[in-house]
Amino acid sequence: MQSYFMWDSFTSGVAISSMRNDKLHGNDFAELEYMNITVITSNEPYGIYDGSNPLFDGHAVPKFGLKKGGVHSGHVQTGIIDGFCLIEGSRKGRCEDGYTKEISGLEAVRVRVATKAKSNVDKNSRLDREFFKSFLEVLTLRDNTGHFDITAQFPFYREVLYKPNFVNKSRGKVTIFDMDMSAGDFVSLIYLLKAPVEEIDLKGILVSGNGWANAATIDIVYDILHMMGRDDIPVGRGTSTALGTGILGCKYVNAIPQGSGGLLDSDTLYGLARSLPQSPRRYPSTK
Repeated sequence: MQSYFMWDSFTSGVAISSMRNDKLHGNDFAELEYMNITVITSNEPYGIYDGSNPLFDGHAVPKFGLKKGGVHSGHVQTGIIDGFCLIEGSRKGRCEDGYTKEISGLEAVRVRVATKAKSNVDKNSRLDREFFKSFLEVLTLRDNTGHFDITAQFPFYREVLYKPNFVNKSRGKVTIFDMDMSAGDFVSLIYLLKAPVEEIDLKGILVSGNGWANAATIDIVYDILHMMGRDDIPVGRGTSTALGTGILGCKYVNAIPQGSGGLLDSDTLYGLARSLPQSPRRYPSTK
């Protein structure tokens, strides 16, 4: 069988399995091992300063105690068509800003990494991965069938507006968060909302349907804001990249024929946050 666009669902399953099991019992869906990794923020050759890296350029001592000649000390990509990153005659660039790499030294963090999906223990099954079996079992549960009906599923839902009280509080750096609907972006949003407002002042959110999910899942962003007591933050729709475009083009429609990212993400995310409790770390709010 062929499978498409399962990585967000798979990583969520791996994370949930790790939370349910202790370190001695491992993971139900993946083989895990410890690695020393970091998210690199620049490109080789490292240690050459060309004015693009604000962490090193013009500083006798690099910011945040970073290492000279390390993976954060090279050229920083300045845009989609940065000439440094383009290779003439090739459709693949050379820049790796944001890539995760295994390194050694103080710039690395030791974390458990899923290195391989576990095979299905049922050798006679057409599903070759243990996660696929569990995923389909959950989807076909009676509790998860039927059409979405908010009045039936949430009979006690109340329209309450939560606004934080920032009186006598200093405000940090103004931030606009542009996200698509991938799992990592939701995690980043929750961390931004947990950050002290004295450090990061989240003023707005733009939701862009650039291939990873249907923009209709913008609904869950409102639910997360409500959960965190931040109904005051405005949410808008960002760009939706047209199919067949050269830059940021998205041709995933060949695999999933509904919209730029298909219906998988919107079906699994829609209404999810309504079952989440109020966050204990939300801002004290007034109704």
